[in-house]
Amino acid sequence: MGAKLALVREPFNPHDRYAVAVALANDYLTPDTFDFDFILGYIPRQQNSIVAAILDMGYADMLEAEISALKPYGPYSDRLHIQVFLKNKEPIDKRLYVVNFDEEEWNDLQEELMAKGYTYQRLTILLPDVKAFPRAGERVVFVHQEEGQSSVYLMMVLAEGDEECQLYLTHGEETGFVDDSRAYVLTVIQGPIDLTLDEMEILEPDDREQCGQNVWLSNTTAEALMALLLKRTQIVIEPTSR
Repeated sequence: MGAKLALVREPFNPHDRYAVAVALANDYLTPDTFDFDFILGYIPRQQNSIVAAILDMGYADMLEAEISALKPYGPYSDRLHIQVFLKNKEPIDKRLYVVNFDEEEWNDLQEELMAKGYTYQRLTILLPDVKAFPRAGERVVFVHQEEGQSSVYLMMVLAEGDEECQLYLTHGEETGFVDDSRAYVLTVIQGPIDLTLDEMEILEPDDREQCGQNVWLSNTTAEALMALLLKRTQIVIEPTSR
């Protein structure tokens, strides 16, 4: 008992959109090299959506899991019991980039996400340092502000740069070069989530002054916004089949 476990997100599982696999920690090194043939099983559907949301937000290192009971006999679904803990820790230092959309751009974005499940964007940053651009795997927040509320998507960068992005584009599409911009393909982690303007006041004064353009949030503001998005995420608990 007490053996350490790894929680492995499987977002493209055809049977469960919130699928979280369980593996021995020693069998799990990186998501890119993990072999799902080595999993011990899955967290039950009626209990996995919150864990999946935490993993999707990028907070995997805030979770710990271990074996609490092992039964050699009985129904297969009742042989392995695990415990998942949410660690109490200092805020995570994670960069968070915000991209603002007007109404027409927002409508185009939603149509693209509905049709393809991802979006191709060119992000513009008027800074000389190329390190300011988001990197693959980092989180980006898409925001559209209307009267009384803001609609928000939490996105993840799948690919960056014209060469990598070209692999995601359909035949006939071209990335198209634009000065002071970089090509991106992003997919949805959570959203759309509606936030009131009062909730969006968590943005610090310096961040609010740049609300009309793309902006990197400070670490403190990014942590507060991520916590708010996680809190407001609609968790769907699927009923068990009989």
